[in-house]
Amino acid sequence: MAAAYAHSCPCFHDALEVSSFDMAAILTQAQQEEFLLDLEAGPLDNFSMAALLFEAMIRYRAANLPYPRATVLLRGHGAPVLIQGANCGLFVTPVGTVAGIDCRRSLEFFGLKLDNTTSSLAPLRNRRKDDVGIESFGLSKVSRQQFIQAVGPTSNQQVEQVLVKVHRWTDKQVAHFTAAPNQASLQAIRDASNFMIKAYMCLLYDALGRPRPQLNPSN
Repeated sequence: MAAAYAHSCPCFHDALEVSSFDMAAILTQAQQEEFLLDLEAGPLDNFSMAALLFEAMIRYRAANLPYPRATVLLRGHGAPVLIQGANCGLFVTPVGTVAGIDCRRSLEFFGLKLDNTTSSLAPLRNRRKDDVGIESFGLSKVSRQQFIQAVGPTSNQQVEQVLVKVHRWTDKQVAHFTAAPNQASLQAIRDASNFMIKAYMCLLYDALGRPRPQLNPSN
């Protein structure tokens, strides 16, 4: 039910059904299909949107132009809904914020976390019973080096530095009100989004022998 609805409405996530998976066992084929549908309709599509949006913002800044305004148009079987914003934050801010949260939980999915002491990625030692991780698909946790090697060619920047910065920004400025100066840059959010897309494609879909999904938006 949740997967079918997620397929028709990408903004929907049934957290209760996903969290009912028991980490004590590998997911059944049906559970894997359900999880991947939600993954594609949620985090992966949002990463794709974030990468495109923040690339556009980078170009505006480089050209020394004021940021554009955003207009959201919802069209369906009912009357269209037009939401006009005074600036692009109406759309860019929530997309970027969710991308930061998804980056953090995606690292944990692969078996990694932020080590604040060393400002580096470290192995995730323990999971909650209802967590879903890459082991739920019969695959091993990904090491720091395996992750960096898988996504490194995406950008010339240091992969780990970008992910640490976005992870810390999510922990400090997204999860809490804080005076700490940990604001992630436009480039960091764009690059982290691209990194996570490549990580899922290489370390999950390719590892499972599954075709890579077509993301929306794709360009």
